[in-house]
Amino acid sequence: MSRGIAFVVDGHMERGIVQVYCPNVQIRILNCNGHHVPAATIVRHVVALLKTMRGSPKTFLILDREGRRESAEEFASVLGLELEGHGYDSSQVGVVVADRCTENWLLADVEGLKGDSCVPDTAEQRDYEGKQGKSEIRKLIKRSYHETTVGVRLFKRVRPEIARANSLSYRRLTDALAGQCRYFDKALRKTRKSEGWKNLNPKS
Repeated sequence: MSRGIAFVVDGHMERGIVQVYCPNVQIRILNCNGHHVPAATIVRHVVALLKTMRGSPKTFLILDREGRRESAEEFASVLGLELEGHGYDSSQVGVVVADRCTENWLLADVEGLKGDSCVPDTAEQRDYEGKQGKSEIRKLIKRSYHETTVGVRLFKRVRPEIARANSLSYRRLTDALAGQCRYFDKALRKTRKSEGWKNLNPKS
């Protein structure tokens, strides 16, 4: 199911996560984000990467809000407008912005993370949305934190049906990938009835 889509992501951690949950897709790393980088500059780099994709797959741009003043939703809208200026609309490129970074999505299900030996049983769920996720995850775990190893491993512990309730930006991620990525479709069936979910691919 996921082979007809592609991703442009912030960095190596996000690439590792995509490789786990949406295998066999094209992935490009942006390496051009940070609160000081203008949306127009980011999109120019994105467009250059889109032109390297084989075929014309539906592509998902997944970025961190970082320390920007705009909300994650506002920043996603700005990126979408910039993409439209280059001839790419939302049917071609979907934009999802983590609030404030990918680690905030890990922290949206602290209870799920407890299954990993580096997370203490005393850890409690809090509202981490918009906080400095990297700093918060380092406070939480018992050992040094490495994005591409510990971060990807912890993401496997996150239960979408729980994280959706604790993180609006994670909810937008799963909404965007519904019908596109088998893992999220399967997990979201647990919340389909309670949320009135209509958009899942019944063949997944």
